[in-house]
Amino acid sequence: MNANEALVFSEYCLSFGFGISKMEAYGEGASRGKHALYHQILGLDDDGVNWSDHRKPQLALNLVRSKLREASEDGLTLKYKFWVEVP
Repeated sequence: MNANEALVFSEYCLSFGFGISKMEAYGEGASRGKHALYHQILGLDDDGVNWSDHRKPQLALNLVRSKLREASEDGLTLKYKFWVEVP
């Protein structure tokens, strides 16, 4: 799914109490010295930021929004894949 669909899907999941536990992105390009794929993966972030650290859907949605915004600001066009979990 594209970035707009990813955001709508993430918000929809939150409305039912589900959280995005992992997110992968694919496409071409680089972002701030990181390859687009690595830069946009949710689940490989610093300690304290990952789903396993908090299991809170709203925090997960905030991280998804942040990553989608970063990709947009960097001019990346990516497709996204999600893993959804119940806290």
